[in-house]
Amino acid sequence: MQITGITPQDFTDAVAKVSALYGDNLTAQITSVQSRTRFRARVIVKESGASTRKDGGSAPGARKSGSGRRLAASCWHAYRDVMYAIFDVNSNARIYTFMAKYKGREGFEAIYPATAYQNIGSFEQPAYMPDLCECEH
Repeated sequence: MQITGITPQDFTDAVAKVSALYGDNLTAQITSVQSRTRFRARVIVKESGASTRKDGGSAPGARKSGSGRRLAASCWHAYRDVMYAIFDVNSNARIYTFMAKYKGREGFEAIYPATAYQNIGSFEQPAYMPDLCECEH
């Protein structure tokens, strides 16, 4: 995602704050910095599921791909919570993802719920973000 309006450190702090809600399983990954308040980043998980967990359970905040493969990506709910934490820092921040362009908190709240219904699977095997979550939210 591309974020404008907060610093990379603000993002890292927001992810750390939200990670506490997901068993400290989330981490911030800054992929490129264009300016002090414009950068690209990801929210990834430290453990993605049963194969990486000692207890064999699901990994809080993790998600699967449309085919059911475990990913290092965070789930739809964890991303939502991180975005709210970003908007707590700057309510006018802009976040561009592959699913939507969020212009401030109001734009986010208007658009984000509909992303649950975007098919990220195939035509024959549709998959929707909330169904792929490994979290309890």
